[in-house]
Amino acid sequence: MRQISGETHRRWFSSEGLDLIVWQEPGGPLAGFQLCYTLGSGEERALTWTLRDGYSHERLDDGEGGVMSFKMTPILLPDGVFEKDRVISLFRLESTSLEPGLSSEIIRRLQEY
Repeated sequence: MRQISGETHRRWFSSEGLDLIVWQEPGGPLAGFQLCYTLGSGEERALTWTLRDGYSHERLDDGEGGVMSFKMTPILLPDGVFEKDRVISLFRLESTSLEPGLSSEIIRRLQEY
């Protein structure tokens, strides 16, 4: 993942059902994360938490238009439905390769939402 000068260090983790982007300076506290997931609906959702802005939960509009229209840029749109228990269970199953401290911190933040 490309690092942008002046921004917090980013790391990206990916598994079968999840993408996790973490903002954290090496050895420092967690500054934020974005957990992208799909729970069988075909619609990707993202739960984002940052120290500065708190929580947001969104769904991905992939930019696919109808017939005879051009594909547009994918964007995140507000989505209030967060299936906390299912997402936490999925995260626990698919996050076994993360450092235990990082995994625990993300689970704690997911539970607080």
